[in-house]
Amino acid sequence: MDNKVTPELSQKEKDSLDKQLARLEPKIVDAKHKYEDLVSQYHELYEKRHPEKRDERIKEELFNAYQNSNRSLDQILSFMASEEGNEW
Repeated sequence: MDNKVTPELSQKEKDSLDKQLARLEPKIVDAKHKYEDLVSQYHELYEKRHPEKRDERIKEELFNAYQNSNRSLDQILSFMASEEGNEW
């Protein structure tokens, strides 16, 4: 285990780092929005290009949702078959 002691930063160094972090935060948010927009565009085009894979993608998403839920398969299927959908 590495037991190196990191020297304490001066207030000036802390302030400088805080300013740098504050300048980067909006850039990160902007980059994240751009990335999400690109991914959305990609998925839309992919769906148009490969409509035959849509059913497989839906199956995977449903299976992943089932695995990550705390519901039984019977509960999920019952919910999906219900007309109202207000059971949960």
